[in-house]
Amino acid sequence: FKRIGMSYGLLGFIRFLEGYYCVAIMERKLVGQILGNKIYTIKKTKIVKLYNIEFNKERHRQEKQYLSIFKSMDLSKGFYFSYTYDLSRTLQENFSKAVRVERSESQPSSIFAGLTNPDTSELDPDFVVLDEEEEEEKGLFESPKTPNDDSSPLPSMFTTVNPNQSYRSKMRKDDQEKPFMWKEMFVWNYHMLADFYKQLKMKSWALPVIHGFIGQKNVSFLLGNFMILLISRRSRHFAGTRYLKRGINEEGFVANDVETEQIVCDAINHVRVKGVSSFVQMRGSVPVFWSQEPSVANPKPDIVFNKIDPFYAASQRHYSHLFQRYGPKLILFNIVQSREKQPREVFLSREFQTTVDMFNKGLPDELKLYYENFDWKRNYARTQKKSEFIERFKLKAESFLEDTNFFFCRPQDNRKPGTVVCYQQGVIRTNCVDCLDRTNMCQQLLGQITIVKQFSVFGYAVPLSNEFELF
Repeated sequence: FKRIGMSYGLLGFIRFLEGYYCVAIMERKLVGQILGNKIYTIKKTKIVKLYNIEFNKERHRQEKQYLSIFKSMDLSKGFYFSYTYDLSRTLQENFSKAVRVERSESQPSSIFAGLTNPDTSELDPDFVVLDEEEEEEKGLFESPKTPNDDSSPLPSMFTTVNPNQSYRSKMRKDDQEKPFMWKEMFVWNYHMLADFYKQLKMKSWALPVIHGFIGQKNVSFLLGNFMILLISRRSRHFAGTRYLKRGINEEGFVANDVETEQIVCDAINHVRVKGVSSFVQMRGSVPVFWSQEPSVANPKPDIVFNKIDPFYAASQRHYSHLFQRYGPKLILFNIVQSREKQPREVFLSREFQTTVDMFNKGLPDELKLYYENFDWKRNYARTQKKSEFIERFKLKAESFLEDTNFFFCRPQDNRKPGTVVCYQQGVIRTNCVDCLDRTNMCQQLLGQITIVKQFSVFGYAVPLSNEFELF
């Protein structure tokens, strides 16, 4: 075998016409931590050829074309992974799964065991984003500190009996018969990993990667320090760029499906955690069959309903997916225009409303979808001051939060699971036409209103900003 260098993990394997390639992570950068679990972004990858077959000129020409297209994709922006934390799931999902593991053990222990009683002799003193030259030079092919090593610098949040045993290695033990244990809809490299995961002997080399955004900010008050982490996960289903992907597909997956989670942790260097809270919201295209033809001459192309679905079967699949993902309290917050001189966006709202009415038939009141068409542009234009609009929206957001709530947990000692104060039991789903500008403003404001409440459960009264400047 020929040595090709050091790697931090495998994105997976890919094949075009001739044979398989291995895609390895060659450089990484630390972008944040969550309860001691380091989160990295990919900075450089390497494609390694794994085959040697008889040369065919025409096939080889096509192979080079496909390989060139794959290489043109920039994997150094927006791709994230962690060795010890499942980024494809929310904090609440990870907590719930870890608690189930603990309860199945004969000797119970806390998922926060590695944090409430850490080995501080090996604790990294600095947890801010590191520069490239500050990163460790070791890779997975060079005897690194992998998640299975007892020499790992910081135990995982989701420890069981052995505080040095990582969450991933424990879940591999429990799920060894399953081909894949991550939440596949948010694993960007799912097709590159799934078929080979069972065959890999060093499973810790295979890294599920999410596509989206992760940012961390550390804030300090008079008597406390907080870590705020923002995670956005893009679904791999029905993915595509603006105008080229709209609406829904037959399986019930919508375009522009992005799950955004904001996590607040009261901790000093992620060691003595007093509590952790998370709030999840999502965005997605209007769940009906519609499209737009991109045009340079027309910045607002016509909205075309290109498929008849008399029973809205795809829409109903989508709502069923949301129930499975988030729970019974589903709030569909449609912020497209409700009045127009030349009707355009209005048609989307009418179809959206019809799908909801169809789905709610026969459901008990406590499970019915809540749908509201809040014309963002019109409501914003009718207020004389931004503060008036924010105050009005705040009342609406607080009523939504009364239904969905957010997740908050306090850790206990090493032998008991953390105490869950409250669970999030639904989601606020926001959309405009593009799921971009208006949706960004709406979700940012909703996130700021929620984070004030998240700080309040820690005992801190934080004023709501009028300038959208927290993140």
